[in-house]
Amino acid sequence: HPECFAATEGERNVHAKLTATDVLTIRAVPLRPHAPLATLARQYGVTNETIANIRRRETWKHVPPAG
Repeated sequence: HPECFAATEGERNVHAKLTATDVLTIRAVPLRPHAPLATLARQYGVTNETIANIRRRETWKHVPPAG
């Protein structure tokens, strides 16, 4: 059954390492040479690619922009 494989979004997914609040913070942090993606990735226990995808809104699309 295909519905058995439907992905659960965001923090409702049992494998999620991040919360919606984390995602908003990740999106809001200005990237500077002394605060690269790798720093955020280490801080949240995820990969650089995960951080980049969140910032480009390729993942966690269901979390609306802050404000």
